[in-house]
Amino acid sequence: MSALFTPIKLRGLALPNRIMVAPMCQYSAVDGAANDWHFTHINSLALSGAAMFCIEATAVEPIGRITPGCLGLWNDATEAALKPIVASVRRHSKSAVAMQLAHAGRKASSARPWDGGQLIPQDAGGWQTPALIVFALAAIGIVGTFIVRSPGRTMLLTGLGLILGGALGNLIDRVRFGQVVDFLDFHAAGWHWPAFNLADSAITVGAVLLILEGFVHREGRARSTS
Repeated sequence: MSALFTPIKLRGLALPNRIMVAPMCQYSAVDGAANDWHFTHINSLALSGAAMFCIEATAVEPIGRITPGCLGLWNDATEAALKPIVASVRRHSKSAVAMQLAHAGRKASSARPWDGGQLIPQDAGGWQTPALIVFALAAIGIVGTFIVRSPGRTMLLTGLGLILGGALGNLIDRVRFGQVVDFLDFHAAGWHWPAFNLADSAITVGAVLLILEGFVHREGRARSTS
């Protein structure tokens, strides 16, 4: 018999089989609060026969939501909305319940997928993530220090320059517009470029140059000492 249907123990949690339902974003919450849609969705998964299911990505603060419809758990109202749903699962199912706690980071303040998925401007109800502004400022300071202390290393300086330019671009867009306003999706044969805008693309290329430069610099030092 397949091991899929055999019991497994995870520390103190005993599961009758090895099937787990992965979290699935529903984009159907109102101000982060679960509703009748979630009641039906979650309870149906609890009765599916899977030993465990995971509640969708649940934001830990309002600005951590990907979209306005994302589920949240950050105050008494969002807790109260989930309480009867979980209580119903406990009454009718033996399935273990997990939750994917989440923070969208730079993906926050996006429209629901069926509304296009693009970033929502602040004047249209979007929200800003101040932590990213602080991160950009810190990155600019750190990279600037490395540039001053690393004269003569062309590849290193090029990589640091790209990272610095990308961080500045991100900072300007977030301060001026509330988010990075451009969106790119280059892909081929199922592979997607890992960055979503010009600033992040510059940072990605810069990081690759830093890695390459590290190998080149290390080999150069090895040759000079041999």
